[in-house]
Amino acid sequence: MEPEPLIPSPFPRDKATPTRWMVPFTVPVAILFAAWAVRLTMPADMSIDFKESSLIEIGQATLHGLACLLCVVTLLRNGHRRADFYWWVAPAFITFFMFWREAEIDSDLLGLGENAFSWKYLFEGHMPIWKRLVLGIPSTALALTVLHVCRKHARLLLKTVERRHVRVSVALFALGIGLYAVAQVYDRAWYLMHEYGWNLWGVRAHRDDFWEESLELAGAAAILLSVIDAVWHRPIIRGTLAEAERAVNGQADD
Repeated sequence: MEPEPLIPSPFPRDKATPTRWMVPFTVPVAILFAAWAVRLTMPADMSIDFKESSLIEIGQATLHGLACLLCVVTLLRNGHRRADFYWWVAPAFITFFMFWREAEIDSDLLGLGENAFSWKYLFEGHMPIWKRLVLGIPSTALALTVLHVCRKHARLLLKTVERRHVRVSVALFALGIGLYAVAQVYDRAWYLMHEYGWNLWGVRAHRDDFWEESLELAGAAAILLSVIDAVWHRPIIRGTLAEAERAVNGQADD
């Protein structure tokens, strides 16, 4: 038998089974396959411009809202003295930001006439100063706070990312962000086509956001499944923050 370490590891020994990998990854793949099948049924010259009230847009906002809610509930249940709390800070911020972006809260619900909750508002010269302050300061302050918390506990978080028991969740989250990144390229398909002559696969006409929205829906599903996987396999980091950081620092010194 192996002797017990003087400083217990804060990380559970949870192996990711093939089923744990396969089941959640089939969902975004199925969404993209269904989108491809729907696309094949459309006329060759048909383009689609989804409105903000369309089901696919509402679906994206709902998925991000659920992911954010799960992150916030987990944060509240852990409390800031538990090490596990700090694993959820960045996902809570990212899913909140993406939910706000997809739900168009500041444009539709607050009536401010803008399209996304973003710190870029601080630098939009054409906007009234009150709008820039109302929209820019909260998002900038929140982003800086999250960045500070993650930087302060960077060693613990990076050590956690290296562990096998979080690989499924981390891979799903990375897949979701990656699909959103590709979707942003498709969002600029018309500009890329006319400015640089780049023709993106699947884009048919002047305003065609079919693949942009399909990729974003698949990305939102991957992010929600990442959060569900992490919630299901809690705790991600055992013990109090002081205990976990002492263990990580002790292991690093050894």
